[in-house]
Amino acid sequence: MAQGGTDVGTTLTTQGDILYRDGSGLQRLGAGTSGQFLKL
Repeated sequence: MAQGGTDVGTTLTTQGDILYRDGSGLQRLGAGTSGQFLKL
């Protein structure tokens, strides 16, 4: 379990998900469709 009692296993539901923390806790950024990517 992550700090604060959040179960990461229930937050991450799909292979390729990204887990990040914001002001309200852990959030999931789901994987996009084929060919999509994150760019900085």
